[in-house]
Order: sequence, then C-alpha cells, then structure tokens
Amino acid sequence: MTLLAAASDLLAREGLYLDEQRWDEWLALYCEDCTFWAPSWLDEDMQSDDPERQISLFYFKSRAGLEDRVWRIRSGQ
Repeated sequence: MTLLAAASDLLAREGLYLDEQRWDEWLALYCEDCTFWAPSWLDEDMQSDDPERQISLFYFKSRAGLEDRVWRIRSGQ
C-alpha cells in the first residue's frame, strides 16, 4: 500500500468512526502523546498558527484531552 493510500484509508476510517460515534475506535487512532489541533480563522484569509498564543477551535497536547472530550460527549456534560 502506498503512503497516499494509507493516509486516505486512515482519514476515511477516522471519518467513519466519528460519524458512527465509535469513540473507542476513534481514540485508538491516536497515540498517547499526540497533539490534536484545529486552528481558528483570524480573518477571512488567515488561520491562527500558534495554538499557545492564539485562539483555536480545539487544542489538546495529548490524547488525554481527546479522552476527556469523549467522556463529556458520552455523559452529556
């Protein structure tokens, strides 16, 4: 399998797991020391590029942040 095919497969599986709320399988895609970051838009043309100093949609320094998010979704909190 080529790198492009492997990356495409990973993204497809991640989307499927999220769509179907298969949280444990989704979390298993991430290693313990992963960084999960979704930058926000500073204006119409520019995204944030410093998660430590600028606002982000999501910024977790480890998988523990993702696990907390899943716990909140499951518990309704």
